Amino acid sequence: MFETVKIEFPGEGVFELVPSLDAVELINETFGDFNRAIEAVGSLNFNAIVDVVDAGLEKKIKNSAKGYSKAGLKESIYAKGFMEVMPDAIEFIMLCANGGKKPTEEDDGSKKKTE
Repeated sequence: MFETVKIEFPGEGVFELVPSLDAVELINETFGDFNRAIEAVGSLNFNAIVDVVDAGLEKKIKNSAKGYSKAGLKESIYAKGFMEVMPDAIEFIMLCANGGKKPTEEDDGSKKKTE
C-alpha cells in the first residue's frame, strides 16, 4: 500500500494525493525531472505547486459529481496559501520518486556508515 499526502482545504474537505505511475509520468513530463520539480515547488512557483497537486489527485476526485476543475484547484490552493501547500507538494514528489514509499535515511544518503 502506498503512502499518501492529505491536504485539507477549508470548506472543501481533505484531498488525498496518491502516488501512481501516472503521477510520476506527469510530473516528469511537466518539469523534466524530479529535481526540477522540487526546485520549482520549493521556490514557491504557484503553477508548479498546482501542477504537482493536480498530478496527485485520484481520477475519482477529478470525475466526482461535485465537479473538478484545475481553475477551482488553483483557487483552493491560493485561498489556503500556497506557502502552506508547498511542503505537502514536496512530500508528494518524494513519495512518487520512491515508488509510493517514504524515503528512509539510506534512501536520502543522510545515514553515515559506521566502521
